[in-house]
Amino acid sequence: MKIRTKLIVALITLILGSTACIYLSFSIISQELEPWKERASSNGTIVNLAGRQRMLTQKMSKEAESVLAGNLQLIDALEGSR
Repeated sequence: MKIRTKLIVALITLILGSTACIYLSFSIISQELEPWKERASSNGTIVNLAGRQRMLTQKMSKEAESVLAGNLQLIDALEGSR
């Protein structure tokens, strides 16, 4: 075999080997990251619930301050916020 043919065969072998290594690396990494994806979606739910609780607390505080300021019509709204 000529040297040129040997170099072409070696280059093709190197390219195929590199491609296989990259594919295996990405497949292993994606399997390792799967639990993180599930955890990220549950974290979003937790953040949404925390935001709703914060807004409810602010609403109740505003209604309580209004009642203390003399607006007795908001007592029913404050009771409904519990």
